[in-house]
Amino acid sequence: MLIPLRWLEKYIKLKHSDLEFGKILTKLDSMQDGPIKDVNGLPVIDLEVRQNRPDLLSIIGIAREYAAYIN
Repeated sequence: MLIPLRWLEKYIKLKHSDLEFGKILTKLDSMQDGPIKDVNGLPVIDLEVRQNRPDLLSIIGIAREYAAYIN
């Protein structure tokens, strides 16, 4: 699943760099599937949701997971 990182910033302030964000999501059971790509000037991360976690199949779901990690 491709996630434009700037779209996430509409829902939550990212407190980590793009690379650190990918590592954090890997720790939280959403494996980063390849390096961060540049699409039309925006960083895009490719995530693989490995468990039965339909809540992580949206931008808002990823934002909530990250918010739970930083709070």
